[in-house]
Amino acid sequence: MFLRKIYIQNFRNIAEATVELDQRKTNIILGENRSGKTSFLEAINLLLTKKSFRTNSFKELILYSEPFCRVEGAFYSGAELVLKSRINRLGQKAEIDFKSSDDNTKTLSSWVKSVPSMFISSDVHTEISGSSQQRRKLFDWGVFHVEPTFFLAWSDFNRVLKHRNAHLRNYQKGKGLEAWDLLFCEYAEKVSKKRDEYLSHLSPIVRDVFGTLSRNRSIELTYLNGWSSKKSLADALKSSLDRDLNTGYTHYGAHRYEVNLAVNGKNCRQYSSRGEQKLVGYAIRIAQAILLGHTRPNGCIIMCDDLQSEFDTEISSRLFEYFETIPHQVVVTSLCGINSIKNPSEHKVFHMEHGQIK
Repeated sequence: MFLRKIYIQNFRNIAEATVELDQRKTNIILGENRSGKTSFLEAINLLLTKKSFRTNSFKELILYSEPFCRVEGAFYSGAELVLKSRINRLGQKAEIDFKSSDDNTKTLSSWVKSVPSMFISSDVHTEISGSSQQRRKLFDWGVFHVEPTFFLAWSDFNRVLKHRNAHLRNYQKGKGLEAWDLLFCEYAEKVSKKRDEYLSHLSPIVRDVFGTLSRNRSIELTYLNGWSSKKSLADALKSSLDRDLNTGYTHYGAHRYEVNLAVNGKNCRQYSSRGEQKLVGYAIRIAQAILLGHTRPNGCIIMCDDLQSEFDTEISSRLFEYFETIPHQVVVTSLCGINSIKNPSEHKVFHMEHGQIK
């Protein structure tokens, strides 16, 4: 399924715009800083996830002094599906009204599964250099869309984790933990198994993509389940019980899952430059899109903000070449001019200025 047309009204600095996007060609939005490029991606993301990637306040999305903003999208894959998202200003707050023309995609969760969306921010390097939680979120996106039962196991695990932590805080001697520990181990192992299976398929694709983009530099992914491989999770919980009781927090489990990345044998977080970390982030995202294409022929919608920054022309061209080979719709923003794009006729190029798109 792809986004054929989007209508935007009173969204950020975009007063009104109707844009027809291409399904196969990469859609490139060119413009200066503060022209509205990122806001355009944000409007698409609002349709796909009912969320903004920049703020938790819907009120900030409404053009100043206007009473509402509206984003409508026509998606097509055999039969047209229309999504309408309207945000109304209510005093100091705002509320969103989200509607779908398809009875099967009325809920947000069903819509997210129906049309996966991948947003690659201009700060994608922070997903590599940041916390383990950021990397878990990065890779769990792929597990969620490729492994159908992952979300249920992940939800069950987090529910049991909250109950176990509550018992740790309320029962200083650990009474009543045995039943929760059994469930905790069961769901943690399910979640970790799904992650391991996904990463075993993803890793060779990441190596191939990164090798091509980086002129034959190597990358290795290693993943740790969140407890020592030398003992079972049940034994790990027993050995850390005193510490867990003192802190009121579970120290071992799938919530401590970690993915380590090494470029040419060196830890990427410590030794890679910001530009190389950004390239690693793109390699992982492209690899995820390739793997998703094996199981989801309808593909997903990929949004890349400020793609060409910190990349030379050769790397940028290779990124565009990769996007042309995967069965997904791609929308890219760039500060660079049309002359920086190799073979611009092969893409659909828009120019954005002061919230207007041409």
